[in-house]
Amino acid sequence: MPTLDEVKQQIKHLDGMEKLFGGKEIKVLPNILHENEKIERMITGSYDNGNGISVATEQRIIFIDKGMFGKLKVGDFNFSELESIDSKLGVMFGKIVVTSSTRKAKIENVDKKQMSTFVDFIYSKCPQCQDPLEPSEKVETTSNQTSDVSTTQSGFFQKAKHHWDNAVEEAKRKDAEHKQRKADKKEALRKELAYWFGSSPSTTQEVKYSVNREAFKHLRNKVFVENEKPQKAIFVEYDKRKNTEIDGVLVATTERLIFAYKYKYEQYVEDWDYSKIKGFHLKPDGFKWELYFEIGRSKKKFDDIKKDDNLKEFLSIVEQKINQPQPKKKKTSNRGKQPDKYQQLEKIGKLKEQGILTEDEFQSEKQKILNS
Repeated sequence: MPTLDEVKQQIKHLDGMEKLFGGKEIKVLPNILHENEKIERMITGSYDNGNGISVATEQRIIFIDKGMFGKLKVGDFNFSELESIDSKLGVMFGKIVVTSSTRKAKIENVDKKQMSTFVDFIYSKCPQCQDPLEPSEKVETTSNQTSDVSTTQSGFFQKAKHHWDNAVEEAKRKDAEHKQRKADKKEALRKELAYWFGSSPSTTQEVKYSVNREAFKHLRNKVFVENEKPQKAIFVEYDKRKNTEIDGVLVATTERLIFAYKYKYEQYVEDWDYSKIKGFHLKPDGFKWELYFEIGRSKKKFDDIKKDDNLKEFLSIVEQKINQPQPKKKKTSNRGKQPDKYQQLEKIGKLKEQGILTEDEFQSEKQKILNS
């Protein structure tokens, strides 16, 4: 068996091994190695709940752990009995799994550079082991340490680089898809804002549109009749009656004036033909304005309105529509059949129960539905 000095000389010639820990284990190597058995590779790591060294010779892999209290633990695998060896890279360290037909061993917390050289050497001594590298990635290993380092770079690290490149490409692909989805969403929002507010919507309009998105969607998909388009929209508070104020959007379309709002989980609208609007006027209310419409014999009040160019454009459109003769048109939904009468009656019944419609308003709406 070799002497301790001979063992140390063998380790000294292994690249990077002179700084290895594991002095206690090295001291017992002379008693473990066979006659003429030479150390070719060595690593430190965790094995079987202990920390020690793993040695590769020409015939076998040896795991040695001399615990804190001097208890020696030794395990070995002959290359002839090995079936596979697998290695995995972590963030800081690597792991090696050695498998035979009857047992399996894990060496963890291994320095990644030491691990690659160690694993490549085992592959060179164990033809039956399952090499995870493609044939084009394999480089013949020699007993020369400099060639082993070259083998590591072209073999083990080439595999790691291949996986890394794939991960980078996948991350780039997902990032590109995310950016495209974000751009598509932004473009769809731009088109929707332009549809309701023109080509240059304000930040306030964009924010309030987001809050009332469902109301706008309901108008466009369920309320507008064929060829009906919005001309201008403003955000208002509708004073339905005393102590009943409803936040929503007031829209001047090509056909009529519509107030749309959401109550709990339902969408509601109230509309007036331009031909029935006799006039309107503004009244200051602190820093905001109140807008009154004279419709038939009633007066509709909308407040919490900011007096700006958007309001001026809205009122200009409404004034033009009021003064313009309105041909009577039969309203035909561009979404198929009109809602069932019973569904409409049920909806206005709920509005009456919630206090939004008075008894007179309920009876009036009821007659409209029954006579339609």
